[in-house]
Amino acid sequence: MITVNKDGKDFNLTYAEHMVHHKNLESVLTNGLLSHNKAYEKGLIKEDISMSEVQERRQKRVLRIDDFQVGIHDLVSFYFNSKNPMLYRRKNIQHELVIILISADILDSKHTDSKFAIFSNGNAGSNATKFFIGKDKLVNVDLELIFSGSWNNEDAEIKKENVRKMCSEILVYPSVTVKDIQKIICPNQTMYDYVTSLKNKLGSSVAHITVETQTGYFF
Repeated sequence: MITVNKDGKDFNLTYAEHMVHHKNLESVLTNGLLSHNKAYEKGLIKEDISMSEVQERRQKRVLRIDDFQVGIHDLVSFYFNSKNPMLYRRKNIQHELVIILISADILDSKHTDSKFAIFSNGNAGSNATKFFIGKDKLVNVDLELIFSGSWNNEDAEIKKENVRKMCSEILVYPSVTVKDIQKIICPNQTMYDYVTSLKNKLGSSVAHITVETQTGYFF
């Protein structure tokens, strides 16, 4: 767990959260979570829940951290809080989605580590978003808003900015192994039964993963 003290308030970050369509889950539990580019190269995406216009912007974005540079699509994207505007826009299919949780401890990393996380203070596709590395920089992320449960505001510009901030990301390089996955959160009994049967099918390699139904992760 990572604790961030900002303006006198403590925020405890336990997990990084990744939403995925259940049709892609068997691939994830076999290969781990790969970057957008790697997953498409290997033909592993059966159902893409992303928005094409957003992906076009992300495809062009390259991050530079000291002497290291990497494209957004060469990273595995997680949210601080997956109950956000992206999930809301996919509300019509949220009953088909699951949330994959890994430890937020990945935030305590450096770009020289074999696996590390870059994080953002907003949607990674936005030009207004900035990127950071190192847990001491987490004070730059609006965690109070992200975990507030709402991005609404009467002022349209403030609401737009809130939407960007609510989608702040944790971007992992180069990939996330099956061993890294701690929990899978399901929206309903149907998805719970599906994930449980998949776990039974795949056996010991995924036995450590907890499966739970928690409707509070969804709208």
